[in-house]
Amino acid sequence: MNIVIIPILSLLLLSYYVECGKIPAKEAEKMTEKSEGDSSSSEEVGKTGLLRMGRRYNPLSDEEEEFCYHRKECGPTSDEWPGVCQTGMRQSPIDINFKQVVDSPFGGPVYLNPDYRSRQNFLIMNTGHTVSVMLNSDLSSRATIRVDGAKELMRGTTHIFSQLHFHWGSSGKIGSEHTINGQRFAMEAHFVHYNSKYENFTAALNEPDGIIVVAVFFDESPEDNPAMEPVVELLDKVHDTRKFTRGKGLEFTNLLPVMTRKPKQAYHYLGSLTTPGCVETVSWVVFEQHLYISTRQLEAFRSLIDSNGDSMQNNFRPTQPLNNRKISRITVFCGDNCLDTGMMVPEPPPSLQDRLDMPFPFLIIGPKIKKGAMGFIEKALTFINICIYIITILWILFLHKTNAIAQTSADLSNALYRLGR
Repeated sequence: MNIVIIPILSLLLLSYYVECGKIPAKEAEKMTEKSEGDSSSSEEVGKTGLLRMGRRYNPLSDEEEEFCYHRKECGPTSDEWPGVCQTGMRQSPIDINFKQVVDSPFGGPVYLNPDYRSRQNFLIMNTGHTVSVMLNSDLSSRATIRVDGAKELMRGTTHIFSQLHFHWGSSGKIGSEHTINGQRFAMEAHFVHYNSKYENFTAALNEPDGIIVVAVFFDESPEDNPAMEPVVELLDKVHDTRKFTRGKGLEFTNLLPVMTRKPKQAYHYLGSLTTPGCVETVSWVVFEQHLYISTRQLEAFRSLIDSNGDSMQNNFRPTQPLNNRKISRITVFCGDNCLDTGMMVPEPPPSLQDRLDMPFPFLIIGPKIKKGAMGFIEKALTFINICIYIITILWILFLHKTNAIAQTSADLSNALYRLGR
């Protein structure tokens, strides 16, 4: 019986670990044509628009100060990060430590209106600190989001999209602002929104229910993410600080994990903007599930020039003390019009929490293997499992043979004993 059962169990384990390493194909379907959203006949943005665009990324920069991330004279501990940036008790980003996370009883759908879901014309600008993406040439936006799964402060409240920007690193191991159990990721995207009951972003900025930022992590991959291409293909046109251009065909839904039908985990806490002046009126929703971005696409971001004339890399603020704040784990899902046509979001690799929840997590394939064909790590793990399987079989056969020899010796001894009598 053992000879049959143990090899079968070994084969099942082998199949399980190989399957865990597979990543679905880049696209389930090709993109179908949709409306390109609201377009404007204007082909230029005036100086006022540029200033507004800069403030939309860093709206509290009423002074003409230039902060940075690395230099002592303008970095996070300098006078260019004044006031509450140094003294605040609810600063962002933070490390999301699973030991400090509390499961929330609140959970529910995320609703995106048609403007959020459609292909959009957009403005893209090198702000000197990041790449900022805004909708429409007049810098207005009708795209809205309603997050029903977060704290009571946010339930049922509609927020208007303001802008999207990114944080990235010089390697695939760093780049994100938030960390999970101390681990950074290659990129973090911030979808910034303001409460629709306020006239604009500036009016909402100092209100306790004014701002929601949705954060999405990206892992570095050898495979391009087609959802990022509308942005990436324009980066060479905004190489230098304050350069801007127009683009089209950007679909925010392809950059939000929640738009697939499978429920997603996210973390919610109360924090701040991560740039000066670090105002503490932000409700953060940080998705646990990662998307991916290729090395080629990341290099396009890394080639940009920041406000100091340096390569724009590692543009993330250090994590800030939690100071007894509550981090809630919420379950959210697509409220309506989930992505079941057009370009499907490739199912990302297991999240960090998923990998930790799996048995024998040290054998789970890492998130950077993005292709169905077995990579080096997959082959190595497969080889290890095959070796274990072979050794198990040989050991069983050895034990069986040993038992057979022992039994034969016992039978022979008994026969000789009987003959002797």
